[in-house]
Amino acid sequence: MMAPLHEAFADMEAQARAALIRDFGADNVLFERFGEMRYAGQRHNIKVPIGLDDPAAIRQAFDRDYRRRYGHADARAAAEFQALHLSAFTRLRPPALEHLPRAQVEGREPQSRQVYFGKESGSVTARVYDRTALAPGFAGSGPALIEEYGSTTLIAPGDRFEVGMLGEIRISIGTGR
Repeated sequence: MMAPLHEAFADMEAQARAALIRDFGADNVLFERFGEMRYAGQRHNIKVPIGLDDPAAIRQAFDRDYRRRYGHADARAAAEFQALHLSAFTRLRPPALEHLPRAQVEGREPQSRQVYFGKESGSVTARVYDRTALAPGFAGSGPALIEEYGSTTLIAPGDRFEVGMLGEIRISIGTGR
């Protein structure tokens, strides 16, 4: 029983390892093996983590997981594999995100408009920035709006913001007064 499993997983692991080396330069690949199993004659499978050294351990894992899912198991009934699954993992070096190209968009000059900030601040004049025109390192303070397609970021009076190296907006609450 174990030889066909060993061969099938060895083939899948070789393909996965080759793909991770080719696509990512991986040097250390780890694997998790799973089998879709069922009792003979049943229609539904369950996915069970499996090792390759002990057939009894595979059967115990199947019965355990079957019992968890359905509340009972039959250790005497024949069990069968329906499919094998392999997950391959490797640790990659983090990409240098700060070197990713940023779209260069001609933004409009900051505008201003009245924005209501609740009972405390009322309606105040806020600067309105086009987010696509804000370069990393740009900083400002509220009241402000930063507009982009699909969203608007509201910077309250007394708050500060800065555009990070990846284009993220970092907001410091209550530090701009």
